[in-house]
Amino acid sequence: MHQAFEDSYRLGQLLGEGACGTVYRCHRISDGQEFAVKVVDKRRAGPQKVECIRKEADILRRLSHPHIVELIDFFESATMCHIVEELLEGGELLDKIMEIKYYTENAALLLVGNIVATIKYMHDASICHRDIKPENLLLQCRTPTDTSDLRSSQTMDDILADIKLVDFGVAETFTPREPSMNLHCGSLDFMAPEVIKAKKRKDHYYDEKCDLWSIGVLAYVLLCGWPPFFAETDAQLERVILKGEYQFHKDSVWDQVSDTAKDFVSKLLVTDPANRMDTHMALEHPWLWSTGAHRCQLAQTTTRLTRFSMMRSSQASPDFMMLQRNRSVSIFGNSVRSMSLAANSPASKAEMSALQPSLQAFGFPMQSGGLSPDRDFSPRSSASACSGEALPLEPEPLY
Repeated sequence: MHQAFEDSYRLGQLLGEGACGTVYRCHRISDGQEFAVKVVDKRRAGPQKVECIRKEADILRRLSHPHIVELIDFFESATMCHIVEELLEGGELLDKIMEIKYYTENAALLLVGNIVATIKYMHDASICHRDIKPENLLLQCRTPTDTSDLRSSQTMDDILADIKLVDFGVAETFTPREPSMNLHCGSLDFMAPEVIKAKKRKDHYYDEKCDLWSIGVLAYVLLCGWPPFFAETDAQLERVILKGEYQFHKDSVWDQVSDTAKDFVSKLLVTDPANRMDTHMALEHPWLWSTGAHRCQLAQTTTRLTRFSMMRSSQASPDFMMLQRNRSVSIFGNSVRSMSLAANSPASKAEMSALQPSLQAFGFPMQSGGLSPDRDFSPRSSASACSGEALPLEPEPLY
């Protein structure tokens, strides 16, 4: 007879809401070790949510990788489902990046290479994640690094060692070398064009390369601190993504990023998946093997990421939280689209006027009509540059 969750674990504090359930801290009765548990009440949840958590458990059973969250236990009774996973207390990837005072393109490529290698492992096992985004990249623990000198390579080593891909609620098995998935899922800002098409046409199928598009968006964000696609509404954003319209803006951030990095991103943000790199091609791209060659400080990227984090944080000011109301999409696009409304509707202009003092306090460029039209969220100080001094060696790629 199967044990019940309550026979082996004790439920603790609420940690948050996931795509398929409520997440709590719990500890194992036998040894006191702490874990995270996702709970679904089958009496309140629909069949889709119950199936979601069953599938997540089934997929995680098939995966064993140092950069994928580990499944510990799964319990299902007549009324409840409990999926017990390792507890990740190191915070989100972007929050850790913001602690690095000397963030470089080399750091970005090591992170992206690590993620590509993890997704390659999944794709080789015929599993597609379908919701790759910064919020689903967590760290295993808070490493006790000395933050007085964050130019040390040890901090980057900590991140690379501790990073974990989480939230497999919409992950799916697929048939290799043929489009076999048609569920419209994921976060719009990181969603591939073919997944958007599946929303409009139920007979439209896509393959695992949708994950590579998401990695392309993530790489763009890690390099400049800003997402590649903008629009005022979800419908408009879908059209922009379907067209694949984005730019490497001529500014002080992209001017410091190598052409090789831009080439890597451009070969992932390809609207036709047949012409998009797969994980094998991505891992062989020269950018991911040019470690140590791109060591200019990207301070403006860090600053942009910091400001996005302020708006995403539950500890942000009430004024900032107004920008995020009633939206279920990823916070990057949410923030951008919410703020861009200031240039259009009268109601939005009035709201932006009320928010202007708080926005200015956080360093956003403002003018009389709201946000500065060039949307340059970089610091007002001069652009960072490579100093002539010798820098410490950075870690080698783990892929």
